[in-house]
Amino acid sequence: MKIFILDENELSLHMALQFEMAGHSVKVFIPPTANNSNAMIGNGLINKVTNWQAEMDRADLIVLTGNSMYGALIEPYFEKGYPIIGGNKKCNALELDREVGQNLLKQYGVKTAKFETFTDYDTAIKYVKANPDKTFVSKPWGGTDDKDLSYVSKNAADMTFMLEHWKSEGKLKKGFMLQEKIDGYEMAVGGWFGKHGWCQAINENWEEKRLMNDGLGENTGEMGTIMRYVTSSKLFDETLEPVTDYLLAHGYIGYVDMNCIVKKDGTPAPLEFTTRFGWPHVNIAMQLHRGDFAQSLADLLQGKDTMRVNYDTVSCGVVMLRPAKVKIHEMKAPPPIYNLTARMLDNVCLQKVCRTKAPMMLNGQVQSVSTLCAVGEYIAVVADTGDTVKEASEAAYKTCWKLNWPGNRGFRTDIGKHLKKHLPLLQEHGYALGMEYE
Repeated sequence: MKIFILDENELSLHMALQFEMAGHSVKVFIPPTANNSNAMIGNGLINKVTNWQAEMDRADLIVLTGNSMYGALIEPYFEKGYPIIGGNKKCNALELDREVGQNLLKQYGVKTAKFETFTDYDTAIKYVKANPDKTFVSKPWGGTDDKDLSYVSKNAADMTFMLEHWKSEGKLKKGFMLQEKIDGYEMAVGGWFGKHGWCQAINENWEEKRLMNDGLGENTGEMGTIMRYVTSSKLFDETLEPVTDYLLAHGYIGYVDMNCIVKKDGTPAPLEFTTRFGWPHVNIAMQLHRGDFAQSLADLLQGKDTMRVNYDTVSCGVVMLRPAKVKIHEMKAPPPIYNLTARMLDNVCLQKVCRTKAPMMLNGQVQSVSTLCAVGEYIAVVADTGDTVKEASEAAYKTCWKLNWPGNRGFRTDIGKHLKKHLPLLQEHGYALGMEYE
């Protein structure tokens, strides 16, 4: 097939390489940034193009990695029936506008966590002060994707401080919600959706968003995830299956995920939809797929379920970073990645990487050779599998510790460890059945 990837996230490199290994012709468009910091991503590795509109007419399969940057421009292609994996306007709104997502769940009888919405800070501050015994979580509302409005407070005073801080900075664009913090265990569930509806393979996953071990540090997109595929999932039945008719009616094709908190009484509280590929989620999931993943995506458009996955296996993924005061794109030469062999590339999912010359040790001497180099802080996702959470995690970390590069090396060393405590508690309520920590 001729495959075109419109990569607004700058994170499709591993997928593109896997598609090419399966024999497909792949082209990738990465939108230019203001400082051109992404100019080298994929150089020497993939076929990059600069005119995405021209590729839309040439491709047999079009893969969208995101759902926000090109939404309005892409919509006419959906209406004309182009072979697109990704969300149209109606389905993207489930993620981009929490109000739409929460209202849809209510419409189909799915209970959601209680919340209040606000369009000004003074009213919200008054509300928090009137409930000093409650702890709140703030999230953007009404179609804004301003992540700066997301905050998990420690108490009512902490939430008040943040609201007053945002007010002083003029952060408010459209609105935000305040939700009572839910005590429980975070767990997500997702699946592949085509013209036929859901595929048989259901993805259960547990992600870590915080930068540091034990949930410390700043909130990131995702630092690592544990996942598995199953054919039966209580959480799926309670949160995603009910919206099947909506997705069918609006022609969604692709991956859908629902992040939840399972309360201590066993009741799930859906938090948010994801109507796109998750990153690094899809790289970790691909460790569990068998056969031609690209063909399986194309088959979704034809109403066929050909997703072949390993059901008795756990996958662990760890995000590898190069945190530094000096951004990589500001360096005169990209830093090389050390100790990465060709055999490791099945488990090292390259992200912001290129191939170029750099100093390396060769035959006991320093030589300038063509090698893989980092061109962004988000370098790779190391993913591996095992029969249990611990086995998959140990396999992934065995590779993580081998990789290195000039400057700082950053990754969490505890992905999956919280499940030693949380899995039995989830299983008491019928979730994650059959999964073992060790």
